[in-house]
Amino acid sequence: MATLGTIGTAKMTPYKFKKLPNYIFKRPWYSKPKTLYLYLYLLSNKSYLEKALIKTLTGTITLEEDQLLTSINKLTEALKFTKKEIATALNHLKIAGDIKIKGTTKYSIITLLFEESFDEKSQYKEKENLPLADIINKIAKLLDNDEIEIEIIGSWLWISGDSKQYKNEIKEAGFRFSGAKKMWFYSCKTEYKSIKSNIDIDKIRSKYGSEILKNKSQLKKWFLNASKEKG
Repeated sequence: MATLGTIGTAKMTPYKFKKLPNYIFKRPWYSKPKTLYLYLYLLSNKSYLEKALIKTLTGTITLEEDQLLTSINKLTEALKFTKKEIATALNHLKIAGDIKIKGTTKYSIITLLFEESFDEKSQYKEKENLPLADIINKIAKLLDNDEIEIEIIGSWLWISGDSKQYKNEIKEAGFRFSGAKKMWFYSCKTEYKSIKSNIDIDKIRSKYGSEILKNKSQLKKWFLNASKEKG
């Protein structure tokens, strides 16, 4: 557990990145040195645990995976930037949909939003080359798992529930993970368009409708309709 004196600078695990994740080079703020530096700092110091307890003077705060408890002062001290530079860099990341900030009285909880594991895009390319029947069979196998729920929302499939132990099977079926929503998503489209991280899943349900996927026949029907909209 980190104490008040180490908030914003303590690493939750000893993991270190040997190279920059590939997706960083495509982010709109990549050419802004201070924003890039700040993001790398957040990436290095975020929690890698499902839950981490942080002690503060006002009590204990629970952090989830991909979150960091910090403050403008702590970031200024760690990065040697001015407060204005920190605020500007944070704003760049918020506008791009890469972080979400929840303020408290003294500190802020910053969540890094990963819509997918960008370094595993080759897996999705392989998925796109699979015969449709194989893709349907892989997804249909997930229906046997009581711990997860597959939901049809418009032209997308979403998986919620206790999916951690089925992570490999879900990836093999071609799903990607939304860190913001803690859900897996799938689309028939060859190219995934950007999904706004800050849109609540309930709002998406309200806009496009929602239906729980229960059997393979229902899945085939969804694929038939979704494939017509492919583009």
